[in-house]
Amino acid sequence: METDHEELHRELENTGDELEERRDKLKDDTDEARQDVKTKASDQRTPGLQNEQEDVIGGKDAVDEAQAEDQEAAEDDSDDAGEGGSEGAGRSEDEE
Repeated sequence: METDHEELHRELENTGDELEERRDKLKDDTDEARQDVKTKASDQRTPGLQNEQEDVIGGKDAVDEAQAEDQEAAEDDSDDAGEGGSEGAGRSEDEE
C-alpha cells in the first residue's frame, strides 16, 4: 500500500513529465513560427512585415526596447506640452 507522500511524489513526477512535454512542444511550435516569420519577412510580397521585421524576429526583447523608446518619446512630448506658446506673452488684459 502506498503512503500519502509516495502518492504525492508519483503525482508530482507525472505532472513534471507532462510539463516537460508541453514545454518541448511549445519550443518546437515557437521555432517553427519564427522560421515562418523569417521567411515571410524576407519576402517583399508580404505587406507590412518588413517594417516590423526587427520586432518580429527579435522577439520580446526587441518589442520591449521599442515600447521603452515610445514611452520615452511620449514623456518628452508631454514635457514639451506644458511649456505653452508665446501668444499674448507680455500682455495683460488690463492693457487693452
